[in-house]
Amino acid sequence: MCVADSSKADIHKIFVKAKLNHTSGVFVKTVYSDLSNLALSNYDMLVFYSPSDIRSLQENFPDFKPNGIQFATYGPATLKALKGAKLTSTVVAPTPEAPSIAKALSIYFEQK
Repeated sequence: MCVADSSKADIHKIFVKAKLNHTSGVFVKTVYSDLSNLALSNYDMLVFYSPSDIRSLQENFPDFKPNGIQFATYGPATLKALKGAKLTSTVVAPTPEAPSIAKALSIYFEQK
């Protein structure tokens, strides 16, 4: 089975549960863009869609301090990765009232 280096073990577990003989091979490797030239202090909020986004932040800005920057996350794995980086998400999606990050941001800004 072809997988990405960032793949979850969920697919493997499904194959094992179905008693299917299989082997996994990494065919896709996540490569982070060099964003170190960005001045993050120019931004009020960073929006993350995957745990890889959090790893990219850490790789590009190893000494990153939020200094007032807020964070929005989409998906439970992304939220978990942000918490693992000891950062807090101000806007979280999906939720029943905000199934998309766009809707979650809209609700957040309407309340401000």
